[in-house]
Amino acid sequence: FFFSSRRRHTRLQGDWSSDVCSSDLLAHLTPREKKEALADYAGAVLRLNQLVRARGAHLVLIGPTPSFPQPRIRIPLSLCRPEWFRPLWAVPSQCWPLRTSRDQQLALNRPILALQQRLAASTGSITVFDPMDSLCPAGRTFCASVEDGQLLYSDGSHLTNAGAQRLQMEFLALIRRLAVTHDPDAVEGLSP
Repeated sequence: FFFSSRRRHTRLQGDWSSDVCSSDLLAHLTPREKKEALADYAGAVLRLNQLVRARGAHLVLIGPTPSFPQPRIRIPLSLCRPEWFRPLWAVPSQCWPLRTSRDQQLALNRPILALQQRLAASTGSITVFDPMDSLCPAGRTFCASVEDGQLLYSDGSHLTNAGAQRLQMEFLALIRRLAVTHDPDAVEGLSP
């Protein structure tokens, strides 16, 4: 995502999924492969940042989210909610809540988040949005895939709409701060 003072809104910049470096995948790599993956990711971010800056915009990198050892949910997410006609015991097992240690998630995410923060510091034109506290608040021992009866993930690391909504207020606040810094007139178009 990037904020563009010319366009006055936030938008997705292309599909560069081949350059995405996922913290849950890093755990399965050898030290050499991990080093190469992080270097490839850094290069891709720097190239994207050049394109974004050429458009007069600011790049926002979204840090890693907690991840869960869960297969992709292959049923409509509406079937994951208990209803009067579908008691909790009848909810499919792939929808059951999962928990993972917050400390383990922080350790797992640390290499990517640290790299993102180094890239932000070295360029001055990148901002890092860390979603961890929105999805798994500080002070908790465990992160959960279901909160308040809402499924937050559609698989091990991809957020559902309910999961993304947990990030909305903090992310919009970040975009507003960037807008005020880069183009105060653009703040009007950023409603919650």
